[in-house]
Amino acid sequence: MASEQRERIQVEYKKQLADYVSERYQFDPDGQSDYYSYFFYVGLEVMKPGGTLSYITSDQWLDRGYGVDLQEFFLTRSKLQSVIYNRGTRSFDEADITTAITTLNKQPESEKQLAASSRFVSCSEPYRQIVTPQQIQSILYDSCAESAGYRGETLKLQQHQFARVVEITAETVWRLGGGQVSQTGASTSEKVPQGTY
Repeated sequence: MASEQRERIQVEYKKQLADYVSERYQFDPDGQSDYYSYFFYVGLEVMKPGGTLSYITSDQWLDRGYGVDLQEFFLTRSKLQSVIYNRGTRSFDEADITTAITTLNKQPESEKQLAASSRFVSCSEPYRQIVTPQQIQSILYDSCAESAGYRGETLKLQQHQFARVVEITAETVWRLGGGQVSQTGASTSEKVPQGTY
């Protein structure tokens, strides 16, 4: 296949994915979004509420402008469980990218709430050296005994020889991103995002 033809097909495919997200979720994703970001949108679409999705992708969505749409989507349409990333070591010899393992649960469509506490794990060793049942258990579930203040918010911390864990609520992430939060309903745990992230 000629490169011009392949490029035309890729542009058309990405346009179809963007149109799908725009129609389904009523927002236009950033045109610079990588393909994998669309897999998150579609993956959540096909899951049952409460289902779990976990992808290993480029970590670019964490700190690029186009990642803001995906971050807001994770905070308001899912329960983001964890993001494990390793900026120092490449996961794939063939790919010149650093990666993140992102795990989330689908929440019911009627809920657009900031409902989860998430763990952001920065690894100092390759995944293959730290992803053992005992270490993953500790990283994802052990209590974060330390805390630190950041921009008026409190973050929970856990330090390992091979990783640093920051546990933070979706509500806190939303506020740090510039949004506001209101409480609705009978439960004080129902936090609804206001404004934009």
